[in-house]
Amino acid sequence: RVLITAFHDWRELEGNIWRCRDNPSCRLIYGAPSASPPIERSGPLVRALERLRLAGVDFDFVTLPVLWSTSAGLDLSRYDCVVHLGLGVYDSHSTLLLEEGAYNERRGADAAGNVSGVVIDAGAPQVLAVAPLSQLCRSLDGRQFEGFDLRVASARPQNVFICNETHHRALKAVQGAEPGPARLRAAYFLHIPRALHDDHEVLASAVAAV
Repeated sequence: RVLITAFHDWRELEGNIWRCRDNPSCRLIYGAPSASPPIERSGPLVRALERLRLAGVDFDFVTLPVLWSTSAGLDLSRYDCVVHLGLGVYDSHSTLLLEEGAYNERRGADAAGNVSGVVIDAGAPQVLAVAPLSQLCRSLDGRQFEGFDLRVASARPQNVFICNETHHRALKAVQGAEPGPARLRAAYFLHIPRALHDDHEVLASAVAAV
């Protein structure tokens, strides 16, 4: 079981934290712009993964408002793997950024104006990484997927917004999971660019390939 999450918009919201218009991650799941989450998840990434016909793999899709602790309601123990998606590449339309580890800090204002500036896990190391996952991430550095270049970025103080907090929580779940059938085995965060010419089909194909 694989959980894929994405984020809603966080700028110029006019009071609507559930809007999906400008953030390509939620557009990959929904497709057309929407003022609130539609009932059906049938966007281009959903369809691209269906075309891969991965036997024995079930996908769930959840979109999150850009609020501090937004992922706290996710029961990660229900899944073998979680892949978080978020907008985070601003200088290219053909680069995907895979995060290796998470930084133990949260800073900035969320979509509701709530400000944070604290460590995530007091007394814990500055960087949280799970060795096998880090090794897999590094093995993908520099590869191409459907015409997109994949780069790997280490946990860093410049990336301490809600995406990092979300990834940190998932890595903690992997790190602390007990052996057995109900455990999260892997967690990844993939930062994506805005879709060139608003073509989310092309972006979805690359994300599905990764």
